[in-house]
Amino acid sequence: MINQIRPLTALPRFKSLWRIKGQLVRAVHPKAAAYAFVLVLIGFNFYPNIHARFALATATAFALMASSIMGAKTIIERQNDMERNRVFTVMHAPELFWFWASISSLCLATIIRVWYSSRATALFCLGVWAMGLSYAYLRQMFFLNNFVMAACFALPILAAAVPHWRARMDQWLVAVALCLLVFIKEIYSDIHDRIIDRGYKLTFSSYNARAYKSASMFVFLLLALLFALLLFCSHTAFRWLTPVVLILGVANYDVFQNPDHAAKARVYIDATICLLMAATIISQFV
Repeated sequence: MINQIRPLTALPRFKSLWRIKGQLVRAVHPKAAAYAFVLVLIGFNFYPNIHARFALATATAFALMASSIMGAKTIIERQNDMERNRVFTVMHAPELFWFWASISSLCLATIIRVWYSSRATALFCLGVWAMGLSYAYLRQMFFLNNFVMAACFALPILAAAVPHWRARMDQWLVAVALCLLVFIKEIYSDIHDRIIDRGYKLTFSSYNARAYKSASMFVFLLLALLFALLLFCSHTAFRWLTPVVLILGVANYDVFQNPDHAAKARVYIDATICLLMAATIISQFV
């Protein structure tokens, strides 16, 4: 257990970093980076006249930014991870810190590259990055922590609109739908982790032993809002997703009866997010 008492900023050996490279990558949530990269490119596809190098630089910046945000969250919450039997972040905290520092440095370098193409977009990147890094410090702020995570997930699709100082209506609608979906997923995560988070993170579900039912009813309201958005919007991507939202409603009812099924509901959310992204891409070429 000697790794547990090493200072966080202790410089590790390269050999030790290479030996645990797979676990380090998983600790910064590469799926979040992939989502951010694709969402930025989807956003730029709304504006076909923008230079491809600028689009790739911005997408790379957001991908690295997502890994930096999730890595910082993992480092800050490493002691709470012990409750989940995740000992890696405690045992290898210095390695994780320097891996995160490397990713953050690459992210900053990429944002500097974006600055030469669009200062407004670079400032937008820095703003989203700062908001995302604040997430781990908002765990005692009711619902604000969920909203910050949802906003950070949805904002990359609006990056392409920043140089134009306004976004298209269909672009805004996709961003709002993504924000709602991720917000719902965060509530499901709170329901799933309600016992572990008690006393560490203030959530709807950990605040009271029966509060998960109130949280589940709140999710019903958000699903109704999302359903209305999809039903009355003429955008092709939304029309295709209407039946999927009904399936989410069924999944939420299952959680209302048994909160231990919240993990299954999160899978539905992830699938819906992927479907929304795919439908948006297809609708751009139809």
